[in-house]
Amino acid sequence: MGSSTSGNRRIQINFRSSLPIFLNRIYLPHVIHTAYLHDKPLHFVEVYNAGGTDFQPGYLITSEQEMTLEQAIRELSKEKSPNGILYLCEHPDTVWLQFCHMFTLVEASGGVVENADGELLAIFRKGKWDLPKGKVDGGESPEEAGIREVEEECGITSPVIESELRPTFHTYEEKGRRLLKKTHWYRMRYEGNEALLPQLEESITDARWMSRDEFSRVFLGNTYASLRAMLERYLKSEKA
Repeated sequence: MGSSTSGNRRIQINFRSSLPIFLNRIYLPHVIHTAYLHDKPLHFVEVYNAGGTDFQPGYLITSEQEMTLEQAIRELSKEKSPNGILYLCEHPDTVWLQFCHMFTLVEASGGVVENADGELLAIFRKGKWDLPKGKVDGGESPEEAGIREVEEECGITSPVIESELRPTFHTYEEKGRRLLKKTHWYRMRYEGNEALLPQLEESITDARWMSRDEFSRVFLGNTYASLRAMLERYLKSEKA
C-alpha cells in the first residue's frame, strides 16, 4: 500500500488493485525516468523514494504489478488515453532498461542557444515551435552533431557549448519499427550577428530570437510536451 497527500486530502494507492486510478492532482515520489509516447509522458517512479512531484490532472497511476510495459504503451496509444502515466516500480532503473530494449534506439542532438542579449533561438517546423536538432551521424559525437544541426537549421556559425542538459526521450514508428529517440541537449552560446536562415528543406519556415518572456508565452504554448518539460526546467534553473 502506498499513500500520497494533496492539501489536507490523503490518497491511498493499492498497488495490487485490479483497477488503475485517475486523480486530479496529487503529490508522489520523484520521477526517475520519462519517455514520451504520442506526446504524453510515461513516468517511471520509484515507489519508496522520499519527496514529492506535482502532476497535472488526468494522470493514470499504475504499477508493474498491475500493468505490463506493453499494456502501458498501448494505453497511451488509445484515442481516449490519460494525460500521462505514473508507472510505479520498486527498481525503476531496471524497468527503464526493459522499456528501452522494446525499441530501436535513435540518437539525436540539439541546442538551447542564447545570444549576447539573453534571447533564445527558436524555429517553427510543421506547425509547432521547436529547437534546432537532428540525428547524430555516424562517426560524430553528440556534441558535434548538436553544433552542426544548429548551424544547418538556422544559418549561423560557431555556437559554443557551455554545458550539457538532461536528454529527452520520445517514441515513434517508422516502416513498422518502434523507435525510441534519445535527444542530447546542450546549452550553447552564440556571440555573432548573422541573419537567421531557416532550413526550408527540413520544413523549417521560421527561425527567430525570442526574449524569455516571448519564449515562455509563445514557444512553450505551442511545442512538444518533452521539449516543454525540459525547457521549463531550464528556465527555472536560470532564475535560481
